[in-house]
Amino acid sequence: MAKKVNMKGVDSISGLPDSILSHILSFLSTEEAVQTSVLSKRWRYLFTLVSNLNFEFDEKHIHWRKRHKSSTVRTFMCLVDRVLFFHAGNVDKFHLKCGKRVDSDRIYGWISAAPT
Repeated sequence: MAKKVNMKGVDSISGLPDSILSHILSFLSTEEAVQTSVLSKRWRYLFTLVSNLNFEFDEKHIHWRKRHKSSTVRTFMCLVDRVLFFHAGNVDKFHLKCGKRVDSDRIYGWISAAPT
């Protein structure tokens, strides 16, 4: 008689190799890929292996009040800083789109720091 296996609570995705997980993460936005780092210790730095980095910040789509715009810009800049600081893999594609509120020196630094 076949034995039934209880699959409840089994995390079969985390058991996949890093190369497959980073490929899966490449279908998410860069921000979403970074957000997966809170899932578990296993996922903490997987976003650093994603080969397509896409950073977009469009001030036209901010629906917050004016007093929150600067913190939103700061959040975007921290995201880009974090991804570029921790990135460990090769980058096939690097896309950066941001508004006028981001300092041009910082943008130049990001482009210079983008892994090749």
